[in-house]
Amino acid sequence: MNILDIEPLIRKHTRSKSEDIKSQAWLAVVQAFAYYNSAKGVPPPGYVESRVKFAVWNALKKEYQLANREDIECCLEDQPDHTDVTGVVELKLLGKGFARG
Repeated sequence: MNILDIEPLIRKHTRSKSEDIKSQAWLAVVQAFAYYNSAKGVPPPGYVESRVKFAVWNALKKEYQLANREDIECCLEDQPDHTDVTGVVELKLLGKGFARG
């Protein structure tokens, strides 16, 4: 398996993704080569692709969680002390805006 064989795989799974996610995909390739065990019977290309797919998926999931957390924290900073925090978070998660109290 050659590095030139892997580049199209990385492009396929990271098209229109951030540079951080592309870096995570390449790191997954390096780790796949480091941890590959031929005794398990999985072909190397399949193993590498599965590692890349899951690395990209996990990176996207972390980005989403971080953005969601920052969004909720931001909306709570502007609320007066008597605001129903539970209601504000619930409305924000549902995409309905802010509750002003």
